[in-house]
Amino acid sequence: MKKPSTKTTAIIVASGTGSRMGSEIPKQFIEVLGKPVIAYTINSLSKCKDIDEIIIVTLSDYLVYCKDIVDAFGFDKVSRIVCGGDTRGNSVFNGLKELDDDCDIVAIHDGVRPMIDSNTVSECIHQARKYGCAAVGVKMKDTVKVCDENGFIDYTADREKMWAIQTPQVFKKDIIYALHKDANEKNLSFTDDCILAESAGYKVKIVEGQYENIKITTPQDIFIMKGLLGE
Repeated sequence: MKKPSTKTTAIIVASGTGSRMGSEIPKQFIEVLGKPVIAYTINSLSKCKDIDEIIIVTLSDYLVYCKDIVDAFGFDKVSRIVCGGDTRGNSVFNGLKELDDDCDIVAIHDGVRPMIDSNTVSECIHQARKYGCAAVGVKMKDTVKVCDENGFIDYTADREKMWAIQTPQVFKKDIIYALHKDANEKNLSFTDDCILAESAGYKVKIVEGQYENIKITTPQDIFIMKGLLGE
C-alpha cells in the first residue's frame, strides 16, 4: 500500500508595497543589520524541520532580486518564486496553484514576519494535520473595547477569549485550495486566510506563539526588530 503523503509547503507572501512604511522600496526588502527583512523570514521557515519546501510570492519587479537573495544566502528549501496578484488573496492563490500533487499541508506566512519561531511553526503544522486548520496567535494583553459607529464604547470584550492572530496560518491543502479558488471566482475581499475557513464552517485551532513575532509595517517596527536581534 502506498504511504500517504506528508509533504508540507510554506508559502511566503511578500507581494505588498508597504505604503505605511514610507520607504522607496517594499518593506520586505528593507535591509536590517545588512540583510533584507525577507531573508530573515525565509531563514526562520527554512530552520523548521517540518517544512519541506518554500514558495515565495512577490512583486513582478522584484522576482529577480528575490532570486538573488535566495541564491546569496543558499536557501535551498525555496523551490519557486512566483508573481503576486492585485490583492493578498490573489497572491496566496497564485502560490497555492504552484503546489505539487504530493503536498498535503500548506503554511501561509507573511514575508514581513521575520521573527517567527521555528518550533511554533512545527506545532502549528502538527495541529493543522490533526484538525485541518490552525493559526499562530497571542493572547491580548490589553482590555479590548468594542465601540459603536460614533466612537463610544459599546461593551467590553472578555479578554480571556481575545487573541491577536499572526501567521503562519496552516491548513490541509485540499481545504485551503478549495476555499481560495471559490473566493477568487467570487472576487471576495478578506483580511486573512482563517476568515475563509471560519466562514465555511471549519474550526481553526489556535497555537500560542510569541509577541516577538511582529509584523514589519511602520518604521517603528524596524527599531523593534533591531532590538529583538540584539542591537
